[in-house]
Amino acid sequence: MAIKLEVTGNSFIITDTVTGLEVFETAKRSIYYDVRKLNNDDSIVITKINDFVSVRGQNSLYEMPLSDSQNAAGQAFSKVTLKAFFRTNIGA
Repeated sequence: MAIKLEVTGNSFIITDTVTGLEVFETAKRSIYYDVRKLNNDDSIVITKINDFVSVRGQNSLYEMPLSDSQNAAGQAFSKVTLKAFFRTNIGA
């Protein structure tokens, strides 16, 4: 299964590429990712910005393996390209 991560306007959208269904959508300025989970577990964990300082994992909005993720063009994310995507497109 592949999961597409993209930004459209002010929205951050996660789409299941097999079904074509959007499985998650939120305002791009209200979320970020957990860099420790990415670095240690090869896992993408999306969390609310205000909840990021709380106990990790309890406030996650969406979680997926890095290996399942791809960008809007269908290219697989690496740790480096995913970090660049979030730093460029997501947050306040």
